[in-house]
Amino acid sequence: MIRAPKYRAALVDPYRDHLRARRADDPAVPVRRLLSEIREMGYPGSMNLLYRYITQGRVEADRPHLSPRRVTRSCSPGPTPSVTPSGHCSAN
Repeated sequence: MIRAPKYRAALVDPYRDHLRARRADDPAVPVRRLLSEIREMGYPGSMNLLYRYITQGRVEADRPHLSPRRVTRSCSPGPTPSVTPSGHCSAN
């Protein structure tokens, strides 16, 4: 099972609520605009750090992580395989 990585605290963390709200309003908001907004709020970091924070999914970090297996299961509720006495899988 793949689990969401645990991140250390970052300079962007105090601005996560603002970033989350802005991305909910406009998912295509440019990173430069977000950077200027949080710099006005006191953000001392770089655009590179903000970009990595966003692309790693850390803005939405408290949401449950979906592993590829879980996504596949939710998309294809096919028959449950069972193991035959010979050790091979077969669909019911």
